[in-house]
Amino acid sequence: MKRILLALTLLLTPSLAWAQCTGVFPANTLCGNLSGSPAPPAAFSSSGTVVGPGSSTVNDIAVWNNTSGTLLKDVPFVTICGSNIFTSIASGCVPSSGGGTTTFLRADSTFAVPPTFGSAAPGYVPASGGGTTTFLRADATFATVAAGAPIAAFDTLCNPTSSSAVPIACQSGFLHLKDFSPTVVGDNSADDTTALQNWMNACATNRLICYLDPPSVCYKITAALTINSANGLTMIGPGRDKVGQGICLSSTTQNGIVATTLGQINFFSFQITGQAAATAGDMFQLNSGSTNPNQRSTMRDMYFQSGFNQVHYVTASGWTIDNGLFIGPNTSGTSVLIEDTTAADAGDQFIHDSTFSGNATGTAIVQTSGGGLKVVGNKIINYANGYLLSLITGVSTSDLFFSANSMEAFTSSGISLNKGSGTVFGTVNIVGNEINGCASCFNTDATAGWLSNVIVSNNHLSPNASGTCMDIGTGSGVQVIGNNCQGGGANGIGIITRVNLTNGLVAHNIFNNNIVTNYTNSSTTTVIVDDVGLAFASLPATAQNGSQIFVTNGAPASSPCTGASTGSMAFRQNGAWKCF
Repeated sequence: MKRILLALTLLLTPSLAWAQCTGVFPANTLCGNLSGSPAPPAAFSSSGTVVGPGSSTVNDIAVWNNTSGTLLKDVPFVTICGSNIFTSIASGCVPSSGGGTTTFLRADSTFAVPPTFGSAAPGYVPASGGGTTTFLRADATFATVAAGAPIAAFDTLCNPTSSSAVPIACQSGFLHLKDFSPTVVGDNSADDTTALQNWMNACATNRLICYLDPPSVCYKITAALTINSANGLTMIGPGRDKVGQGICLSSTTQNGIVATTLGQINFFSFQITGQAAATAGDMFQLNSGSTNPNQRSTMRDMYFQSGFNQVHYVTASGWTIDNGLFIGPNTSGTSVLIEDTTAADAGDQFIHDSTFSGNATGTAIVQTSGGGLKVVGNKIINYANGYLLSLITGVSTSDLFFSANSMEAFTSSGISLNKGSGTVFGTVNIVGNEINGCASCFNTDATAGWLSNVIVSNNHLSPNASGTCMDIGTGSGVQVIGNNCQGGGANGIGIITRVNLTNGLVAHNIFNNNIVTNYTNSSTTTVIVDDVGLAFASLPATAQNGSQIFVTNGAPASSPCTGASTGSMAFRQNGAWKCF
């Protein structure tokens, strides 16, 4: 009943029906209008009209069919975008594409086919075809990766004789022996000569540093290793003090390493070991192979053991031995033999901060030519001779500087200068050394006229029992000043100056009680000055006028001097001693 009454009410009161225009209506039904005039819900088609609002556009998008807003119309989406289309300088709707599946929107707002990646141009990755075993190649195709060949051995990569050599593989600077020759043995039994020679050749050719890897025992060589590349060679090892490691010579007469080149040879921190009973051969020999000497080669932290001649400079100058260790050359062998057969006066060699330990035979350093040798800060012990100058035929050279060395236990001489068959030698400075336990700590031969400008100063000299601090047989302009001479036994002799010593000065030297005779002088042109003094009986019978010696028991105002008194200063005048 209530429903019938409601229907009658709506029918009789249309305005009330408009006000309650709610509920569910059929499709395409318009409820009300914008004028506010009452109207029942009625069907509305897409081509129908209705009074619109005062404004017909919103954000440039047409909502009504005309600008007065009196006509409503369906609008396609492209019309809704209007002029708001995406470009290279403005955001907006995507433009029409023209259809298809191969074109893509570009930054300039056009559709185009993108470039494909290739060997000559960048682009997008092409279709792969799927799968997990293919990979994109540089030619823009997908393919299976072929199994790679094994990496070549290092001797192939770096060996200059190999057609497969890859120089860039060697550019790290070092070429290890065991990388180059993995089959090298190093047990001091198998012969490693060929492996070492090929390795050294590769280093020299490619300007690489040879690294001598530590062997299990020693790399045995049965013939000399040679260096003749104009590039020279640099070789470095694991350390000089690894006894038993390094390169070992198998014969008592063979050479070890022979360099015949003008190129620099630089050896660092490895060992060369010779035979204990060696009778010939050079463990290392440097010879330029030219009329010009090899120059400025270096050995540092090197270790030489046994052998005959441990280092032999045949034609070389300006070289350096630094912090070397030289142990026991055999019999009459030499630790360092210095000569220059083609440039006898080439110089500026330097031996410093090294240790030489002999077998009571042989000589630590022998020089036969080549000037400008500096021997500084070394320990030299237990040889027949510490340093021996013995010039070869025709040599005229100069400059020997011997300083701050500790020298002990020589069966013959600490430092000995001899003309040999040479011509002249000049400018010698022997300063600040300790020379102990020698038959003659410093001496020269007695040949006249070949030695000049010698200074022996501030040395501590201690000869064996009955030995001599100094025996100076020759020289011009020799100064022996400020040395401390003490006998190692009860019958030591101080300073002997012989007849061929000319224009000499022996002054201010000190002698201890074990020196029985301070001076034995037969030079008539050597001035002797002794402030400390000696007994009257020890006054040298011969001395240059102008000499002065304090006589501990001289009689004052006696001329010639007499003894058995309280002491006086003796002056040499007119060939006689006068006490004042």
